[in-house]
Parts: sequence; structure tokens; C-alpha cells
Amino acid sequence: MKNSVKQMSSISSITEEVFLSGVTAVASEDTLTKHNITHSLNLARELQDFEYPVHVECLRVSLRDASDEDLYPRLHDLVDHIHQVVGRGGRIVVHCVAGISRSASVCIAYLVKHHEMTLNDAYHHVLDRREVIHPNNGFWQSLVQFEEDIRGSNSVQLMPFVLGMVPSVYEQDTELCIKRYWMDELCLMFLFHLLVLTVQTAAFFFM
Repeated sequence: MKNSVKQMSSISSITEEVFLSGVTAVASEDTLTKHNITHSLNLARELQDFEYPVHVECLRVSLRDASDEDLYPRLHDLVDHIHQVVGRGGRIVVHCVAGISRSASVCIAYLVKHHEMTLNDAYHHVLDRREVIHPNNGFWQSLVQFEEDIRGSNSVQLMPFVLGMVPSVYEQDTELCIKRYWMDELCLMFLFHLLVLTVQTAAFFFM
């Protein structure tokens, strides 16, 4: 838990020139200076007025961290922007509020298009460097479609579960979540029906 909290407040190196973080890291002058950050890609709707402590050239894109936010139409432009910054010798930090979903999704897509990784490999590459990432299911739909565009095939499948369509890379975690979810639901259902039966029985005897 402590490691997760620490990582959310830190900056993570995805490549030598591309970094991933939440707002806490980019609010630190020391962090930006230490990593020689020249550019930022701010993806959080909540942070469109955010002021950086040192001068960086910023592209601001207003995205919600919501499953119904359609990331797909913007992915090519976003990852090409990162690629152009790197090609000019810049160093860019991609961030949202926590560095978990929006910015992680864009970093994954960048690796798919400009480092020729499969989506599965790109996800695990970013996960290895920032273990708190967890793109929402809607963003995964965009990433799967994006990989299909770039590579003509898919290395990650969307699988139907009771909690919705989830990527195959989440399968183990999702199955555990479902078991817990169903157990909670079963317990609540049992208690509810027990309460109803108790009330009906009491009403029968006291009528």
C-alpha cells in the first residue's frame, strides 16, 4: 500500500525521453528539473488550468477518466505529438491526476505505434515501471481498436464478465473481484430474504 501511494506521487520513466506521472510529481520543481522535462501532455479535464512550477511547453487535452469517454479518435494525434517532441530532442511527461488510467493509456498506445510493441507487451512494459496503472474498460476498448489499426491483429482480447467487457490482461484480477462481488451479493440477498421472512412470520402470529 505504501509503495502504491509513493508511486502515485512519483514520476515513472517509460522510455529515456517519455515519463508518466500524476499531478503531484509535475507540481514539484525539483522533479521536473531533475528529469530535464521540456514538455508536458496534460490529459486531465480537472487540471486544464494547472500551472507548472517551471517552464514546460504544455499540450492540454481535456479527458474524463470515464468508461464512456471515447479515447480512440484522439490516440493517433496524442502519440504522434509525443513522438515529435522526442524527435526534436525533448523530454515529455504525460500526466493526468494520478497517472493511473488516462495518461497510462496514452503511454501504452505510444509504445504500440512508435516502439512497435504489441498491446500486451506495451501494457506490461508500463506496468513494470508504474505498478499502479489501471486503464478503465472504455480506454481498453480504444486501445484494442488502436492495436488493430496499427498491427492488423490483437494481442489483448476483451472478455465478457458480469462487471462488463474487460481486457484479458485483467482476467485473473477480475475473476477474483467477481468472486468477491458475488459473495457480497449472495450474503446481502440472504440477509434481505431472511429479514422479509422474519417480518412476514411475525405479522402472521400477531395478526
